[in-house]
Amino acid sequence: MITLTVELVKSLAEEINTHAFDGKLDFSKIKFALSNTTRSLAHVGIRKHKEFLSTSFTYSCEDLKVSKNFQWTQEALKNTIAHELIHIYEVQILKSKGTHGPSFKAQMYRLNNLLGYNVVVRAKGDKVQSIKKEEKVVDMVYALSEDQTKVIFTTPSCFISINRNASFLNRFQKFTVGRIKSDKIKKYAASRKYRGYHNITQAELQVLGIK
Repeated sequence: MITLTVELVKSLAEEINTHAFDGKLDFSKIKFALSNTTRSLAHVGIRKHKEFLSTSFTYSCEDLKVSKNFQWTQEALKNTIAHELIHIYEVQILKSKGTHGPSFKAQMYRLNNLLGYNVVVRAKGDKVQSIKKEEKVVDMVYALSEDQTKVIFTTPSCFISINRNASFLNRFQKFTVGRIKSDKIKKYAASRKYRGYHNITQAELQVLGIK
């Protein structure tokens, strides 16, 4: 495993730019950074611009972020950055939005078949055996129905007092509220997906540490 730094990300990006894109990509206005997300390995921020007195749009790349919440190998990091550089190529050279469409796949096949990379459209499953998520403990608030069959999770920062959440908890009737720290709950899923309620079993409650 390697120690992920902004300097390493930028160095690899410049190396890949020279090797795979003949140095055509311009990084002068792109900010390299590390992110804290667990939803993706890396991301290029693409901004949409509307032309004055026109119905057309142009696009620009603002940043390239790599998640620090993964255990990286040099090879996996290199292929992930190459993936993001294809998006920058689409925006800067092809003047397009930057998607996973035909132009992206054409460059992906070129890098993989001619230059020895292993870029994939979406890094998951056996394609990222060398990358493993670190267990991350998150602080969550929960509301549990009286019969202990339904639960809502939310982050403390998103949690509003029960008095102001009558409609939010209207299907619970009687409930208890608690707070736990767990590596079994995804913060994003809890704060976004479960803005309602979902069923839960006694076994799942025990795993989460809710009594």
